[in-house]
Amino acid sequence: MLAALTAVCLQYALTDKKGYIPEIIYAVSTLFSPSLIFGVPLVIYGTFKSRRYISAAVCVLAAAYTCLTGSIHTESAVTVAALTLLSALLGLRTGQLIRRESELLKTRDADAELFISLKNKNKSLLEKQDYEVYLATLKERNRIAREIHDNVGHLLSRSLLQTGALLAITDKEKQAAQYTAAESVKTTLNSAMNSIRESVHGLRDDSIDLKQSVEEAVSEMRKSYRLHLETDFSDNIPAAVKLCFITSVKEAVSNIVKHSNATEVSIVIREHPALYQLCISDNGTVKKSDSPGMGLSNMRDRTEALGGIMRTDTDNGFKIFISIKKEGLS
Repeated sequence: MLAALTAVCLQYALTDKKGYIPEIIYAVSTLFSPSLIFGVPLVIYGTFKSRRYISAAVCVLAAAYTCLTGSIHTESAVTVAALTLLSALLGLRTGQLIRRESELLKTRDADAELFISLKNKNKSLLEKQDYEVYLATLKERNRIAREIHDNVGHLLSRSLLQTGALLAITDKEKQAAQYTAAESVKTTLNSAMNSIRESVHGLRDDSIDLKQSVEEAVSEMRKSYRLHLETDFSDNIPAAVKLCFITSVKEAVSNIVKHSNATEVSIVIREHPALYQLCISDNGTVKKSDSPGMGLSNMRDRTEALGGIMRTDTDNGFKIFISIKKEGLS
């Protein structure tokens, strides 16, 4: 038995191409030492598990020769034969299980790689979607600014010139009332012109008004919910962070309206020295779910794309915490 255990250990220690060597040596040894036949079932187990059927055949033939020559008792030969058959079946079954487990691990690894690849593609699509929305918004604002500048701006400029000409030909002393009226019109037109210039400059600016956008997103909620909105941030927040916060607020508001029985909603946006923070909470009850919805997944992907983190909490309502570090943002 010790010799058989040694042969089995050598089977595992050597590579598959050399694993047959200890098996062959053990089979040949049974011809010179018939007592080694009692370890044949152990060796047969290893050969069938590794699918080395030629080595198994050599072991079986050597054991059969030893039994037929009468080197061991008939009862022992029958026992060895039965154990050898059982070992062969167990070896085949074990080999199949090992191979299936190996295939399962390969499949799991492939699925994990596919999941990571799809997640990266999804993140890329979200970034592209945000960028396309941003470009479309910017293009539309530039179009409106151009229309105002080319049409309304030119009309106001002509009106100012005409009013100036009217003032030039009006006698200030003899026609004081007419002069005052014309001067008032000119002042009003100047004010309108300045207002138009400011509006055009504002439209052409590529910045996004985060506070106004959030106000518009939650405006309808004020009719049905007790809403607390708090904002504390500077004007130089990166556009990507603004887009992330705006879309997150819109998604959270939509989820609250559709799925929550909340009556109070709190939205807080703050800028800290090292990070930007968004907190959304309500007092509704939440059903436990094993997997997050698509909306929450998209919010998390947008946040992680900027190097931020997103956490949710279901104690005493539903809460969403988003924080994005300033470091690394442009």
